[in-house]
Amino acid sequence: MNAKTKQDFEPVTEIKEGRKNVYAVLKVMKGNYWEEVIRGIKDGAAKADVNVYVGGVMKDGDWELQRDMVKELPGKKADAVILAPADSSNMTASAKTLREQKLPVFLVDTALSSNDYDAAFLTNNLEAGAEVCQQMVEQMKANGVKESEEATVLVHVSTLASTTIADRLNSIMANWGKFAPASWKIEHDYIINYGDEAGAVKLVTEKIKNTHNVKGIIACNNGSTNATVEAVMAAAAAAKDGSKPAQKLVNTGISMADKNNYKK
Repeated sequence: MNAKTKQDFEPVTEIKEGRKNVYAVLKVMKGNYWEEVIRGIKDGAAKADVNVYVGGVMKDGDWELQRDMVKELPGKKADAVILAPADSSNMTASAKTLREQKLPVFLVDTALSSNDYDAAFLTNNLEAGAEVCQQMVEQMKANGVKESEEATVLVHVSTLASTTIADRLNSIMANWGKFAPASWKIEHDYIINYGDEAGAVKLVTEKIKNTHNVKGIIACNNGSTNATVEAVMAAAAAAKDGSKPAQKLVNTGISMADKNNYKK
């Protein structure tokens, strides 16, 4: 059986005649983070007294399928669109077309490479990148890693096509040296799962085995975090030590809550 590639638009509110219709097109349709996003959309819909339909792709980065879903919206009598772009560059044309059709576009989670949107609700990714470096260093010290010993920290992402993740990565790389001892290195050869969460577990497992002195992993988005946790816990179980490996795992926190939102 082929894996499901998308979820067609489904109402997440009671549908009432005479109300405006808002369509949310998400870049991922599974995971705790996206459940929270949908919950927030539903809460906002109740306050705004609008009908809301939610759909999206299953695999992060599947922008072509997301583009095709966006093309359906004019025929669905949409009045506004909430978009979490699957690709910051390739989805700009879709957003531009929507606005040319007089449909307001509101971004969530991920920015576009253009200004073809009306408002954006995003994480401050540069601040988050610096914060995760500081937290990782503190966790490593708390778990007994000496400043004089060699240590490596891996970085796990789903895609490089998202400005959200790119900003987080750039900030992590720029800020690591501000917090970490010189002998603690961050791996520039990222683990990239391309939205394949099942395959990501294997990627993390292999990277740990093939990298010297891994002491921590930074996961930059929800799917990568889930796969990293699974891989680390499996390694812990295999080593019959369920605490120390897991304690070395620190994720950015930005996959759990967008705490530094702004509105354009």
